[in-house]
Amino acid sequence: MADFSVSLKDKGEFRLPPEIADRYGYDAGQMVRVLPMAEGIFIPRGPERLRKVYLEATNQCNLDCRTCVRRNWEGPFGSMEMDTYEALMGQVSQISSLETIQFGGYGEPLLHPEIARMIRMAKEAGRKTELVTNGLLLDMALATALVEAHLDTIVFSLEGLSEETYASVRTGASFQQFREGIEILSRVKSQKRRVRPQIGLEFVAMKQNLPDLERLLSFAHEVEAIFVIVNNLLPTQRR
Repeated sequence: MADFSVSLKDKGEFRLPPEIADRYGYDAGQMVRVLPMAEGIFIPRGPERLRKVYLEATNQCNLDCRTCVRRNWEGPFGSMEMDTYEALMGQVSQISSLETIQFGGYGEPLLHPEIARMIRMAKEAGRKTELVTNGLLLDMALATALVEAHLDTIVFSLEGLSEETYASVRTGASFQQFREGIEILSRVKSQKRRVRPQIGLEFVAMKQNLPDLERLLSFAHEVEAIFVIVNNLLPTQRR
């Protein structure tokens, strides 16, 4: 980062440029800690501020994946009421540092009947929006609703790049259907001349799908994904 200069005012006061104060976590009127050092003075970063909220609109899912933690749950399944969400948005509007709301969790957010409205409300609150999905529920109507809600980023999760490896984890699901969901979204974006939502992929690596990793980047290029996340499988029970 380039150097910058500040001018001393009465009694040795100086002002940090607004973009510098924001970058290092300081708000107007906040006390700043200054550390004397042999070479001069040092101003450490301000306290960490809330930048991103992860919101689970529903913990229900259209799949029963063999590796999912939901298989070990005994609690109830359900979806967030809109009254609860609206109250949450009221709190969000008061957090100036909050930049992004991600819709995801252990459920499939596209199962929530008001997911497009939720995204639109978050955008109206001035926040970036992300959504993590298995993509199997995407049809023209739902893809259109997401695009028109101005969703910023959509992340498609998967565990394989062939019918065999994909279905070995996602019982009863089809890799072709997964790919068609991405293609439907891309078609809607093209028709409406939109560049968003940008597409990302999240791949859960395990022994049975490691060979597919070699083709992951080429597949990402084919579906116009701009980033790829590779996670390892997290054990949820002892064997």
